[in-house]
Amino acid sequence: AVSSAKAELAPTPPVSSSTVVISPAITTVGGSENNPPPLPGPVALIKETLAVFRARFKTFVAIILSIFFANIVLGAVIGSIVSFAITPLVEKAENAPNASLLILPFLAIPFVLIIALIGAAIQAWGQMALIYAALGSPEKIDFKEAFRRARPKIFAYWWLSFLMGIIVGGGVLLFIVPGLYFMVWFIFAYFVLAEENLTGMDALLKSREYVKGNILKIIGCGLIFCLFYLGCLLLLALPLALIGTIFRAATTAETAQSINNSITVSVISPLSTIYLYLIYKHLKALKGNFTFQPSARAKKLLILTGIFGIVTFVFGILAAVILISINPAEQLKKARELQPPTQLQESRLPSPFRS
Repeated sequence: AVSSAKAELAPTPPVSSSTVVISPAITTVGGSENNPPPLPGPVALIKETLAVFRARFKTFVAIILSIFFANIVLGAVIGSIVSFAITPLVEKAENAPNASLLILPFLAIPFVLIIALIGAAIQAWGQMALIYAALGSPEKIDFKEAFRRARPKIFAYWWLSFLMGIIVGGGVLLFIVPGLYFMVWFIFAYFVLAEENLTGMDALLKSREYVKGNILKIIGCGLIFCLFYLGCLLLLALPLALIGTIFRAATTAETAQSINNSITVSVISPLSTIYLYLIYKHLKALKGNFTFQPSARAKKLLILTGIFGIVTFVFGILAAVILISINPAEQLKKARELQPPTQLQESRLPSPFRS
């Protein structure tokens, strides 16, 4: 019994300070248990982008071609409607005016607006499908599944694009620099919409949280990718331009240019989407699981910036319309023509010789 009591009272051996490791990632609120790797450099991101694109080539190209052919069909329909409405007016211009024909353009306007709205919906659907194809790369989803996941996000895409447009536009009008900052802050908003199901202002502010502390790295990665983009354009354009030069035919040159544009859109659009997605994925890993609570002050500031952008845009249009209607140059010309010749000659003399 005495020996057991001594054992209980015996002091515990000291713990060496070298055996205690406190990770900064663990001590931060909302951080991950493992310290994530830093944001890769642009070269590593481009290599990863090309690897994803090669593995998912059919899916990305199928999405792009679907959007491309849908736009061609809708453009042809709009052209047919406009031609149907305008051609009779042009043909009857030399003859007596027919009042019944004047109503055709007004009847065509609703159809054109509806088709344009359908085209905007297809564009939003396709862009979100590209994002979901990038997000679903580990799952290897096909283009049908990408379009299925993107369909419920069309209106949210429109709303997010509207907010981003007026806020960035308002920032550009505020001496340009704030607009550039907003562009970088909001660059991952569509990925936040797709993966985290945040819409509107919340998606914009969540994107800003990911960019905080990494804005210079993101700008550097973007500049390097722009150079890579230009290199891809040259690689795609030079062979087709050479074909047009060899044959020296206008139709061949136009066909080559059309093919070049189609190939460029089919290749470059997925690459930029994948590249941005990879940056978003790494930034999200760096930030870890954190509680996102956007402040009312930040929302109000962005809303005021957007209102400033809308008001300035409207006033700019009104000012342009007023200047075009007044035409100051024409008014000045008429004033000079109405001026008496003697007064005109006297105005051309130096000031000491004027009466």
